[in-house]
Amino acid sequence: MENKRFNTLMQVHFILLLLLCAVTVFGLAFIIIKGISLPFGIILIHISLILSLLCGLIYVRKDYQKNASIFYKAFILFTAISDAILVYTTISKAGFSLGVAMICVRILLLLIMVFGKDLGKTNTWILFYIVLAIDLLYGILFIPRGYLISMTLVDVIGKLVIDGTIGLAIRGKYADKEARYGASQQ
Repeated sequence: MENKRFNTLMQVHFILLLLLCAVTVFGLAFIIIKGISLPFGIILIHISLILSLLCGLIYVRKDYQKNASIFYKAFILFTAISDAILVYTTISKAGFSLGVAMICVRILLLLIMVFGKDLGKTNTWILFYIVLAIDLLYGILFIPRGYLISMTLVDVIGKLVIDGTIGLAIRGKYADKEARYGASQQ
C-alpha cells in the first residue's frame, strides 16, 4: 500500500515539476520574443529556476534514489542561486531591506539543506518549514508597490509551489532512505 502511494506521489511530483518547468520556459521565451526590457538578473533567475526544475525532474525520475542525490542537491542549490540573484538585483535597485534579509535567511537555510551533513529527517523538515514560513511572510509583507495584484499572486503562489516540490523531494528522499534501511534489516 505504501509503495503505491509513494508511486502516486512521485507521479504528482513529476507532473508538478514538469508544469513549473514548462511555465518558466514559456515565461522566459515570452520575455525574449516580445523584447520585454527586464533587468538581466530576472532572466538569470528564470534560467536558474529552469535548471533547478530540470534537476528536480531527474531526481524524481530516478525514484529519489541515493545514487541520484546529486540532483536533489542541485535542485535545491539552483533554487538558492535564483534567490541570490534576486537579492543582488533587489539590492542594486532598491538597497538592503527587511525583505532582502528574509530572502538571505532563506538562501542560508537552503544551503544548509544542500551542504549540511547528516541533518536527519526532523532537522531537514524544520529547515523546510522555516523556508516555507519565510516565503509566506515575504509574499504577504513585501508586495512591491505598483505591482499588479495578479502578478503578485502568481509570484507568491509560484514560490509556494516550488516550496511544495522541495517538500515532496524531501519526503521522497526519506521514503527511499527508510525503504533501503528496512530492506537492509531483513
